[in-house]
Order: sequence, then structure tokens, then C-alpha cells
Amino acid sequence: MNIRPAHRADAPGIATAHVLAWQQAYAHILPASFLAGLSVPERTKRWELILDEEASTTLVAQLD
Repeated sequence: MNIRPAHRADAPGIATAHVLAWQQAYAHILPASFLAGLSVPERTKRWELILDEEASTTLVAQLD
């Protein structure tokens, strides 16, 4: 496993993990309609903005 700084190209994968994690972790806390409405494309756009910032400290684990 390789741990490295995240790049803009990692945004879709991070967004997918983010949405799926929320849907699983908060299934008994938040309304199902809210969780179903979480959007990977929208989260991808947000992650692209985050990763474009020079001060981003986001890391990803990469398996070959």
C-alpha cells in the first residue's frame, strides 16, 4: 500500500467512498431520503475544489 497526497484525479474515488461511508454510517441517524440524495458527482466537484487548494492535506491509500 502506498500513502500519498491526493490529487485532483482522485476526487471521483474519494467522493464515492465519502458518499458510501455516509450512507452506511448514518443509516440509523439521518433520513433515508437525505442519504439517498447524496450525489457522487456533486461530491466530486467539492473534492476537486478541496484538492485544488494549496493547503490541502488530504491523503489517499493506493493499492496496486
